[in-house]
Amino acid sequence: MSFLRQPRQPCIGLVLCAVPGILAAERWSVGLLWPALAVGVFALAALRWRRAAFAWITIFAAFFLRHELARDSAGSRLAYEIGTDMQTVRGIGVVMDEPRELETTRNVAHSRFTVRLESIAAETERTTRAMVAVVWAGEMPRYGDRLAFAGDIRSLDPPRNPGQFDYAALSHRRGIFSEIHLRYPTDGRVLAHDCGNPVIAFAHRARDWMQKTLTEDLRDSPEVAGLAQSLVLGLKDETPPETREMFQRTGTLHLFVVNGLHVGMFGLIAWFLLRPLGVTRRMAVFVIVPLLGFYALVTGLSPGSVRAAVMAAILLSGTLVERPPLPFNSLATAAFFLLLWDTNELFMPGFQFSFGVVFTIILLAGIVQRRIVPWARPDPFLPRLLWNRWQVARTELWQRVAALLAVTTSASIGSAPFTATYFHLLSPSALAANLVMVPLALILLFEGVLALLGGCVAVVVSTVFNNVMWVFAHAILGTVQFFAALPGGHIFVENPRHHAQCEVTIFDLAGGGAVHVRTGGRDWLLDCGNAFAYESAVRPFLRSRGVNHLDGFLLTHGDVAHIGAAGTVLADFRPSEIYDSPLRDRSQNRRAFHALLESDQLGKSICAAGDVLEVSDEVRARVLYPTPGVDARTADDKALVLQLEAFGTRLLFVSDSGFFTELWLREHAPDLHSDILVKGAHASDLSGTPDFLGAVHPRVVICSGAGFPPAEQVREDWAGAVREQGIALFRQDKIGAVEIAIDRDQWTARAFLGNDSFTSHRQ
Repeated sequence: MSFLRQPRQPCIGLVLCAVPGILAAERWSVGLLWPALAVGVFALAALRWRRAAFAWITIFAAFFLRHELARDSAGSRLAYEIGTDMQTVRGIGVVMDEPRELETTRNVAHSRFTVRLESIAAETERTTRAMVAVVWAGEMPRYGDRLAFAGDIRSLDPPRNPGQFDYAALSHRRGIFSEIHLRYPTDGRVLAHDCGNPVIAFAHRARDWMQKTLTEDLRDSPEVAGLAQSLVLGLKDETPPETREMFQRTGTLHLFVVNGLHVGMFGLIAWFLLRPLGVTRRMAVFVIVPLLGFYALVTGLSPGSVRAAVMAAILLSGTLVERPPLPFNSLATAAFFLLLWDTNELFMPGFQFSFGVVFTIILLAGIVQRRIVPWARPDPFLPRLLWNRWQVARTELWQRVAALLAVTTSASIGSAPFTATYFHLLSPSALAANLVMVPLALILLFEGVLALLGGCVAVVVSTVFNNVMWVFAHAILGTVQFFAALPGGHIFVENPRHHAQCEVTIFDLAGGGAVHVRTGGRDWLLDCGNAFAYESAVRPFLRSRGVNHLDGFLLTHGDVAHIGAAGTVLADFRPSEIYDSPLRDRSQNRRAFHALLESDQLGKSICAAGDVLEVSDEVRARVLYPTPGVDARTADDKALVLQLEAFGTRLLFVSDSGFFTELWLREHAPDLHSDILVKGAHASDLSGTPDFLGAVHPRVVICSGAGFPPAEQVREDWAGAVREQGIALFRQDKIGAVEIAIDRDQWTARAFLGNDSFTSHRQ
């Protein structure tokens, strides 16, 4: 770390003072007065006595104050005034980002975007500069439009399940604490256009033109067109989720984010085009630096693109004053100005990933390259003048390969902690995949820039380059598919945490259901929810727990809200054992899943009352219901009922069973007594009756609930009656998922939201 002691790199010291100031303000909020006084006092002391210590403390206090100001935003004050209840409001505001199209519901198009409010009215109207998210119904507006609308405003909801993406926390970092939903297209209208920042508006128009140019003659190949837009312009949403998934698994998702690779290549292309025009190196700096800034602006001003543009500007400007480049100081300069602009960037994964990887590359790439360059050199005692042409060519080629290998190795090392932390993923294939795909991506980026330049001349010119780009895009897609399919090429890992001997997670899927059981190093999944619930909650959780393979997958019944994503589970986790009910229903999802099993030549086991499933050596599940001949009329009364026994603790899972099933269980099941009852809601019948609760005699009842339809809502009179019996009630419509930790001496049920918990000790 000798670079820290070099006096010519002052920005490193600035960042080393700024970051602790931001972290301290995040941990301890003391208001604005004290940090403002500290800035004034220590700044005067630094001017009076000219001691470096006073300057460092001033920077620390200044960023402490800056972060306090960032947290005390108009958006947070608006959310505080609204509270937790939904309100109907009227508002006027300006669209501040590019609207993103959502799924069409009830034949009405919806989109989401950010609005900077100018006024808002519930009972009385007032002005505000708060930023809010808006879910718009009807024709999608564009950046800079001034809108008038009426809708329901509420605070952004936190995630309701462990492992789920925390959209609310990310939005809070951006100053957005509330969301307004419009019900009908008539609830909003556009008052005026072009009311936003004209520079950003120009960037949006330029990006729209670039997108159109890059997709000329590629509209019949949407996957290729999306990949081209993603790699050239950083537009991740243009690529299908399954393609992004493959890039993520191979450790090459960074190609979708405009960063130093893209900005550096863009600069090299600009220099390549300027040289034939006779532009000198000094004059080229005045052309390339604004171009890099424009490229960063057009691609969305991501932390990676801003960092790369600032670093490039500093390094290129050094040539004007004949100063050698100082990479660490340039990196620190970019970080300092980004944090000065928004201190919340420090907590953003993109900022951490970008600066962490570049820091590692600067630190290690030279060392790695110096170690591997000698591998292809001739005998060190042979003078260079005596090398033959083959030896010279081999050495020069290896130097370039060594440089690529050194950068790729360093980037893989630098990205691994962030990938494991945020994506719970390690990619052993990342090094090899990047060695192949980075050169291909550079060629595609080069072709993309040429297509954009050709589009300024004629559409036919851009079409020619787009067709060349088509070839390399297919090469990239084929390469990423190969590496993504390699056995052991990627593995999901769990962050360190305490493990109980048996862990049960009951997901909150609002009308659906899924349960994960982990014990003895084995993972079982009971149901999986519908496609949306699985992709947003269940799959992220399994990956956050380091699950790469399921030992057991059990389907309770054919309801789409419980098994709608069963086919996707099969592809993602390849369960060793699959269990199903002996009763048939009219579920198309179940029939589709059975057809998929048949096409993949996979079997399933039919389990009925009396069967015992070995979850692990010390945990087993007894099937209590149904028997093959039971005469149940509804799908909910055909659901499997399981009693899980783990280290002396019993959990009874009744799914969406109703009165018919509960009566059958009381008459035929020998021992219903369980410590924990986990129940859903029958579509049309009573459930959780006093007689059934008396037979089970649970200490804890966990019940799911949904706002719609009414039959799946938790009735307040029923909830009150349960509590009157001394039973701890965990309502998932209020507390989200429930996590149960079972050990030999105790078990604990804990709500994911709030502080509700129940612990039982064994004597």
